[in-house]
Amino acid sequence: MFLLSWPGGSPAASLAMVAVATALYALVVWITCIAWTLRDISGRTQSTTLRMGASVLVAGTFIPGLVVYLILRPRQTLQDRFEMQLEEGALLQELGSVLSCPACSRAVKEDFVACPACQTQLKTPCRTCAKPLSNSWQNCPYCAERTPAFAPVPLAEPLREREQVAVPAAAITRQPLPAVDAEFASAAG
Repeated sequence: MFLLSWPGGSPAASLAMVAVATALYALVVWITCIAWTLRDISGRTQSTTLRMGASVLVAGTFIPGLVVYLILRPRQTLQDRFEMQLEEGALLQELGSVLSCPACSRAVKEDFVACPACQTQLKTPCRTCAKPLSNSWQNCPYCAERTPAFAPVPLAEPLREREQVAVPAAAITRQPLPAVDAEFASAAG
């Protein structure tokens, strides 16, 4: 009769080899879980206490500790928080750059001479070339004409005839302007 021999000698020796291999595998997985936890928590917080606490939790309880860590870990990484702060800063800067009327605080466009809502004069036309001038300019950038100091005031009376040439008549009247109001609503909305 043909007898087959047990690979590895005896069943007990084979069982011992399997137990050692399983223990080595579990040790490698345990060390890897600890290292992964430490690296993951380092990307999520700068607190040394939290870093060490998470590592000790996983080192002490292995798989249950890893599950608890995954449930309780901070949701965002430090990189995510940094990018969110940059995005918020950009949005706040963009919101701050939206121009508004000093009288009624409604949004106005850069090239508006008068507010379409309350008719407050936002810019003055240049005396020489009639281009709208910003309040902070000392001279006209188009023709180099020196400009007087300017403060926005409501248009209480009709503009003089020379200024009416520079400013469209629709911007001077106090009646609603459908085209300007629609454009203003699309700019503000």
